[in-house]
Amino acid sequence: MKISLIVLLAVFCLHNVWGQSSVPTQIRAQWTMDRLTDVNGLGNSDLLYGIPMQPGTVVGNVYADKKWNKTTILLNESDNLLEGYWLKYNLQEQTVEVKTSTGVKIIDGARIRSMVWIDSLTKETHYFISSTPYTYQGTKLTGLLEVLVDGTTPLFKYYRISIIKPTYNVAMGSGSKDIKILINETYFGKKGDELIQIKSGKDLSLIPEITNEVDNHIKANKLSPKKEPDLIRIFEFMNKGSR
Repeated sequence: MKISLIVLLAVFCLHNVWGQSSVPTQIRAQWTMDRLTDVNGLGNSDLLYGIPMQPGTVVGNVYADKKWNKTTILLNESDNLLEGYWLKYNLQEQTVEVKTSTGVKIIDGARIRSMVWIDSLTKETHYFISSTPYTYQGTKLTGLLEVLVDGTTPLFKYYRISIIKPTYNVAMGSGSKDIKILINETYFGKKGDELIQIKSGKDLSLIPEITNEVDNHIKANKLSPKKEPDLIRIFEFMNKGSR
């Protein structure tokens, strides 16, 4: 009886050793470390089979304004206006999406000379012109420039799209599953047909219309070229003085 018990224990221990040997030791060690460092008792790299993972989403959008706004368009090939259409400006494709009774139609942004829309919520007016007549650092921009201040010394806003891809790492269980769409805004003045990017007061000095009177106005009102509302006030003051 004693011998049988010893044999049984030996077989059990041997089976247990064989069972453990089927799992690589480095994997088992990694599991141990995950559990030691995880206060919830679940390793960061554990995969919960049978429980579906939440899919990523698209954060942001590719439109200058994601709402449909009533718009009038002037095309390059005609002086006739296309009036009263509901529109969205797709910054990624540099196209204009137009809502019609038969569906959404696409107009290549390169065909547009100018357009204006009225925001369907705020009722504010937004003007856009083709960027074609201008160059920036010796090259042509694509798409449209929004005209924030019109006049002899205009202020433009240019939109660019950047897309951040998902960074999620399945093995590590970290990162983001989302696709992030960012809209970057760049402000331009101009000197002749050359666009001048405005990021600071130093950039403003490159514009011929910047005078001592303008400088004094900026200092007296504590205006910052890094803030869009202040930049608009600066250019409105410059154009007011040139009338």
